[in-house]
Amino acid sequence: MIMEETVNVKLEILLEKIKGVSELQKLFIESDHHRKLVAIGELANGISHEFGQPITNIRYTIQFHRKMLEKKAISKEELFEIFDSILEETERMGRINKRLSPITSGKSVIENFDLIDLIQKRVKAENIRLNESKIDVNISPLTPIYVIGDSVKYDQIISNLLLNAIDAIKERQNSQTNRIDIHVEDTIKEIKMIFTDTGIGIHLKDKNKIFSPFFTTKPPGKGEGLGLFIVWNLLKMYGGSIEIDNSYNDGARFLISIPKQTDNQKEA
Repeated sequence: MIMEETVNVKLEILLEKIKGVSELQKLFIESDHHRKLVAIGELANGISHEFGQPITNIRYTIQFHRKMLEKKAISKEELFEIFDSILEETERMGRINKRLSPITSGKSVIENFDLIDLIQKRVKAENIRLNESKIDVNISPLTPIYVIGDSVKYDQIISNLLLNAIDAIKERQNSQTNRIDIHVEDTIKEIKMIFTDTGIGIHLKDKNKIFSPFFTTKPPGKGEGLGLFIVWNLLKMYGGSIEIDNSYNDGARFLISIPKQTDNQKEA
């Protein structure tokens, strides 16, 4: 009788623990869903702001010249100028849409891949730009690090960080060392990346804005200000993070962490 009561008590404790684990899993799923919704909301605000400007320009151009047409005829040259102005705005929207496609696409293929190999291939793809600016790239370690995730999104993270570093180094004049260091750490719970460049660095006044959509310090036409914003959003969707290493003063250093996905998550 005593043994039966003891077994019943242990079963009740076990059931409570199982219930507790289920509640934690539910909270994790809800938290993950909330995080993605926040990221999507911030992205939507950025897209709305940037697409709003060319749409307004097109509307104003059409309204203005419509009124002009009511007063006098427009020459062929003037008409072509109007068309060119509208085409320029639509091409601008097309470029923005293309840059944003990695984070607006719902497609995702989860697979097991070698992150070091992916980084090496991305660096090789930028060899022309790297050689033009005489930039050396050091990747460590050189041994494989296998990751479960969407390799395309990881490629976008690496690509945007690499292009950002190349542009920063090109902006810095009279630099004796043109170098990009990419270090990867494989820990129990997450993948860490340290992305360092000897570029122009980040001004103190800009450090709170560099991950904002469409923020750029480049001259007009030289950049949309989307690279680091895309990186930040992709990492946020993964539950990861990116921050600036404020102790580094010879350029810029980004500290990236991405929680590991498990085989169970892959199957889900």
